[in-house]
Amino acid sequence: MRLPFILFLSIMMLTGCGQTVTEKVGDDPVNGSGNDIYSVQETLLKLAEQGELDIFAVGIDDRDIKNKKLNVYLTQEAYEKCKDVILQYIQEDDVNFSIGEFELIEQ
Repeated sequence: MRLPFILFLSIMMLTGCGQTVTEKVGDDPVNGSGNDIYSVQETLLKLAEQGELDIFAVGIDDRDIKNKKLNVYLTQEAYEKCKDVILQYIQEDDVNFSIGEFELIEQ
């Protein structure tokens, strides 16, 4: 399965070749979790690539430098199965779950 990964100001994309492109804007730790938000993003991408997480996309909304949030896009079913796993890596206050049906439209 090909997984697209969407980001806002920092870029991390998983392509069909399994090649990962990353641009880090900063290395601020996620509030209280001890994990850097970029490494949490990388971890979730790896878990999705290995088929351990059924997420459509993951990105970082860092428009507000002091309050960066991880955006995770997934279906309701995947949310129910994956939420606890995701919250092992990041606090719930630091993640936005976008729940719905998603599709990749290539241009």
